[in-house]
Amino acid sequence: MVHVKHRIRSAPKIEMKGAPRYRSRISLVRVQRKTPGGKVVTHYKKQKPGFAICAICKKPLHGLPRVIPVKVKSLTRTDVTVQRPFGANLCSPCTRDVLKWRIRVNHKLCRADEIPISLKEFVKV
Repeated sequence: MVHVKHRIRSAPKIEMKGAPRYRSRISLVRVQRKTPGGKVVTHYKKQKPGFAICAICKKPLHGLPRVIPVKVKSLTRTDVTVQRPFGANLCSPCTRDVLKWRIRVNHKLCRADEIPISLKEFVKV
């Protein structure tokens, strides 16, 4: 019979933050680093999302943060958008073109079928 004093207790289970089940290809990137002691260790870095792009010309939009949607909630409105019409959707040259075509159509300077196909979605007739 084993005395109570000599009973072996199991070690408490500790889960590390970067456990393998959270290291999916989508969320983390493996980066090899050399420590001052000369060992090579693997660090798991979170990936950043891509740049926001213009809906018409597909160029990256300036003034918008590269953060995941969950983090956008914690940002202020001025950090998330650009304060002009179509601010988070179109770049400034494309916005200028859309506004020009809107004015032309509204003042009957051209017909609706003359609008370029790429701009038709944004120009309200």
